[in-house]
Amino acid sequence: MDPEIVNAPNYRDSMVESLKAIPSLSLVMARDDWFGENGRGIYIQGQNNERAVSAELLLADGSPGFQIDCTVMIVGGSSSSSPNRWKMDKLSMRLKFRGEYGPSKLRYPVFGDRATDEFDTLVGCPHEQQLGLWRGRKAVQPA
Repeated sequence: MDPEIVNAPNYRDSMVESLKAIPSLSLVMARDDWFGENGRGIYIQGQNNERAVSAELLLADGSPGFQIDCTVMIVGGSSSSSPNRWKMDKLSMRLKFRGEYGPSKLRYPVFGDRATDEFDTLVGCPHEQQLGLWRGRKAVQPA
């Protein structure tokens, strides 16, 4: 998280409670699988390199989310591959549910009771242009 925001007088006293008020997707794997030396981590390698991960959805109201073993990979083009690497530090990620790492499908109503509750893959944060900042420059928000 950006220390300039987290430590800002307007936000620092409410940061912990604010984070508890939203759902969170926790992705857990060895640090080297994220940022490994000699370019071995997926953040360093970029697209098309997957690693085993434990994914857990934590809901703000304490109701059950999910925990599933699956794979994760960096996806997207503009910030995940050369020559435009790191236009944005927050990269899109894809979770894949395959039998060799855990269940072959995620069975959970991610989008509510009126949508499907069975997934082979999920992509998180695929629209970086809507995040608002690119390396300290304000992005133009879509109309």
